[in-house]
Amino acid sequence: MIKNALALVVLLGACAAGTSAQATRPAPTTAPEESDVLAAESLVRSAVSVANSPDARARAGRLVALSEFANLLRPGDAQTTRLLAGIYETQGRIDRAIEAVETCLRAAPQDQGVGLEWLRLNTSNRQTADARVEFLQGVVAREDLPPALRASAASAWAGICVGQGETDQADRLYRQALRLDPLNPPALAGQLGLKTDASDADRALVQLRTLASMPRDIDTAVKLARLLDSMGLYDEAIALLDACEKLAAQHGEQPPHSLVVEQFSALLDAGQAARAIERFPPQLKRFGISVDLQSLMIEAYRATGQDAKADEIVQQMEVYYSGKEAATSASESFTRELAWFYLVTRRQPLNALKYAELAARFDAADPFTQRVLGIAELLNERPGGEDRLKKLMDTDLYAAAFLARHYFSQGDRAAGTKAVQAGAKIGRGGPAFRMLSELAAKNGVEISPVPGSAEMKAAFAKESPKILEMALAPEKFLAVTLAPARESFAPGEPIYVDARLANIGDVDVPLGVWGLLSPTISLEVRLAQDAKAAFVNLPLATWPAPRYLKPGQSVSTRIQLDVGRLERYLADHPLQDVSLIVTGMIDPIQRNTKFFSSVPTVAASPATVVRASLVEPFDASRDGAAQAAWNRALGIVVYYLRKGTLPQRMMAARQVGSLLAMARGQERGQIEVPSPFAKLVDKPVLLAMLKAALADRSPCVRAEALTALQGVSLDAGLLNLVAPAVDDRSSLVRFRAAELLGATGSDDHKSVLDYLANDSNEMVRLMAKALLEAK
Repeated sequence: MIKNALALVVLLGACAAGTSAQATRPAPTTAPEESDVLAAESLVRSAVSVANSPDARARAGRLVALSEFANLLRPGDAQTTRLLAGIYETQGRIDRAIEAVETCLRAAPQDQGVGLEWLRLNTSNRQTADARVEFLQGVVAREDLPPALRASAASAWAGICVGQGETDQADRLYRQALRLDPLNPPALAGQLGLKTDASDADRALVQLRTLASMPRDIDTAVKLARLLDSMGLYDEAIALLDACEKLAAQHGEQPPHSLVVEQFSALLDAGQAARAIERFPPQLKRFGISVDLQSLMIEAYRATGQDAKADEIVQQMEVYYSGKEAATSASESFTRELAWFYLVTRRQPLNALKYAELAARFDAADPFTQRVLGIAELLNERPGGEDRLKKLMDTDLYAAAFLARHYFSQGDRAAGTKAVQAGAKIGRGGPAFRMLSELAAKNGVEISPVPGSAEMKAAFAKESPKILEMALAPEKFLAVTLAPARESFAPGEPIYVDARLANIGDVDVPLGVWGLLSPTISLEVRLAQDAKAAFVNLPLATWPAPRYLKPGQSVSTRIQLDVGRLERYLADHPLQDVSLIVTGMIDPIQRNTKFFSSVPTVAASPATVVRASLVEPFDASRDGAAQAAWNRALGIVVYYLRKGTLPQRMMAARQVGSLLAMARGQERGQIEVPSPFAKLVDKPVLLAMLKAALADRSPCVRAEALTALQGVSLDAGLLNLVAPAVDDRSSLVRFRAAELLGATGSDDHKSVLDYLANDSNEMVRLMAKALLEAK
C-alpha cells in the first residue's frame, strides 16, 4: 500500500515544489457557511450529471458518495435529500429514506407526490397493523398537512380496518377521507366495497367520480361505459367510448379491439345499427378474423334487413371454423366456441348440440357449457333443456332470452314475461338483451327502467361535459412555460431553465397518480447551430404540485441543463456562443423503447437558452483583434483566480478545466477550435492557470478544479499537477481527487484508489471504494 505523499509523487510523476507545499498548509479560515453551501451545490450538480450520464463509471456508488457528502455539508437541503431518499430506499435503509422524504415534505408540504411517498415509506416500514394504524391515525389528525394527504391516510387506515373485519370503523374513515378529498379513488372504491347491496347506479356513480379524478384514464372510462350501457344509458356509454377512441388517436394509435367491440355493441343497443354498419367495416379489415366483430356485423346487417350480407359473413366464419377444426385437435375452449357459433350465428341447432355435448365431456359444470347445452337441447326439443336454463335464468341473460322466446312461441305469456323480467334485472346491454328487448316489444311486455338510472343520467349530464373536455382538451386547463433562469450564462456557470405549470381553466385540476396527469416534465435540448444534435439524457423534473391545482394557481421548478453529454459538449466548446433550444415533454410515458406524453396537446413553447462564449465579441476585420480578445478573456479568468470572490474563483476553475478539455481535444483532432483562436491556445499557459487554481486558499476552488478535469484526458503534465491533491488536508479535495482518478477507469490509478479507500475521512473512503468496485 502507498504510505505517503512522496510515493504518490513517484507513482503519478514529478510535481512542482510550490504545489506540494500547498498540500501541507494549515486549513484556511474562510467563511465555512458559504464554502459549505457552495461545495454542496457543486456536489449535487455532479450527482445530477452522473445520474444522467449513461456511460458514467460506478454511477450508483458515485451518486451515493456525492449525495451523502452534500448532505453532510448542507443538511436538510431538499434537492439533496430527494436524491438520497431514492438511494436509501434502493439500499434498503428505509429509516434514512423516511428522514430524507420528511425533509422534502417540510420544504414543500403541498407536494402531494412527496406526501404519498412519505405515507408509503412509513406504512411499509411498520411491521404490525397496530403500528401502521397508530401512524396513520396521527397523520389524519394533523391539520397542518394538506387535506388530500390526510384523506389518503384515512383511506389507508380504513383498508386495514377492512382486513380486520372492522367494517363500521372502515366506513367512518372512508367517509372522513371523502370529506377531505371528495375524489379520493381508494376511498370511493373502498366505501363501495362495503355495500352489500350496491346497485349498478351506485357503481356507476363511483366510476363517474373516479373518472372526474382521472379524466384521461381509459380503463376507468370503459368501466363506466359498460355500467351505463347495462343500465340502458346507451347514448352516455357511446359518448364515453367515443372519447376513448379520440384519446387513443391523440397518441397516434388506433382504438384497441376491446374498445371497438364495446363501441359497436353500444351502438346496436342504442338502435343505431345503420350507423354501426357505416362506421365499423374498416375495423373488421384491420383486425382480420374477429369473431366478436363479425358476429356484431351480422347482427347489424340482419337488424337493417340486409340478410344477404349477413349470410356472406356467416359463410366466411364457417370456412374459418372448418379450417381451424381441421388444423387443431379438439379442445374445451374451441369446442364451446364452435357450439356457440352453430347455435347463435349459423343457426344450426343440431350441430350446436353435437359440439355442446362434446364440450360437456370436458367440464359439464362450466356455466357457459351449461348455457350452450341448455339452449341447444331446448331448440332441438330434447328433455332437460328447459330445466337447465331455468337454473341459469336469474344470472344468465342468454338463458333468460331463449327461455322467453320458447315460452312466447308456445303461447305461455306469463312464463315469457317472467323470463323477460328476470333477464332485465341482469343487464340492459349486449346481444342477449337486444334479443330479449325485441321479444318484449313484440309481446307487449314493458321493461321498467333500471332503478337509479334517471338519477345517474342526470349526474352524467351535469358532470361529464367538464370531465370529457378536460380529458380531450387538457390544453384548455393547463399551460406549461419554459424560460431560462438568466438571460445568458458564462462558460462554467451552471445552466438552469425554469418550468412553470399553471391552471388556466375555471375549475380545479386534479394532478398526480390519481389526476389528469403526473406533474413531471422531461426536457430535450437541441443546438440552434445544429438541429440534429439532440441531448435527451436530462433530468426528469417533478413539479411540487398539490393534489388539486386551483384556477389561476401555478407551480414552478428549476431544472439543471448542463448535465451528462450536454455538460461535456458545453465544456469542450468554451469559445463559442451556443444557443440551446429547450423543449419539454409533459408526463412522459415509456412504451417499449419510445417515450410519449400522456397529454400530447399540452405543449410548452420552446425556450432558447444562451451559453455565451468566454471571449467577448470583437471586430474580426481588425488585425490583432482576436489576440486581444483572447488575452482579455484569459486575463479575466486569471483576475478571478487571484482576486475574485469564492464563487468567482470556483467558476474560473471550471473555465480553466474547460479550456484544457478544448486544448486536449484539439491535440487529438476531436475538437475544432474556432479559427481565430486555433493558433492562440497555449497549453503551458493553461497548465499554469490550473496550477494556480489547485493552489487556491479555499478547498472549494481546489476541489472544483479537479472536478473540471473529469472530461480531460490526464497526460503526464496534468498528473504532475493533480498528484498532491491526493494528500490535500481537505477531505473535499481528496474526495474529488478520488473521483477524478477513479472515473477514468484506468488501472494505473488503482493503487491511488486503494490508498484513498483507507483515508481517515468516511466520504473519501466511500468514493474510492465505489470506484474500486467498478473496476
